[in-house]
Amino acid sequence: MALASIAAVCLAALCSVGAELLNRKWYYDTEAFAKLVRTFDRLDEEIEKRKFDALYKTDDKRRARELKGVENLEKEKNLTETALQATKFKASLVTAVGMISGVWTLNRFFKGLVVFTLPFRAPFPFRLLTHRGLEGDDYRQISVTFMFILTAMLMRRVIDKKLGSPMPKALQKKTFASQWAELEAKNR
Repeated sequence: MALASIAAVCLAALCSVGAELLNRKWYYDTEAFAKLVRTFDRLDEEIEKRKFDALYKTDDKRRARELKGVENLEKEKNLTETALQATKFKASLVTAVGMISGVWTLNRFFKGLVVFTLPFRAPFPFRLLTHRGLEGDDYRQISVTFMFILTAMLMRRVIDKKLGSPMPKALQKKTFASQWAELEAKNR
């Protein structure tokens, strides 16, 4: 049981660190990505500045011209954001391949092995993950796969914290909820 836990933690750490290092080498540490980030940051600052300047224009024609310029900059910013998101998607594919190969390796050697027993029954949605690959109905038991998933999730956060996220700050602040609200506002 201890060997399987140690193997799961080590393999998850290896897969997470390896995938992140490959992502940084292949995608994030390139001049093309750095140029996209600089462009995105420049456009973000320029849009905020022009919006602020447009508020204080007294002439309606000048204000309209300034807002039209902001609209054009926002279109360019959206194109840059799309390119950044495409790079992030490619990097996610590398990470997914690493995680899938890690889970496959663990299941090959430690399938059906209980690594830990919880003092309570896992609730339904989590039961599918905690009990994955185990026989029986004792949902207090945790499989090697779940240990791998938890460690991999933790390692990804630690790596991002230590190395810093490669994405621009303005793009990191965008959550799913804020993007959904933007879409709804545009569709009104």
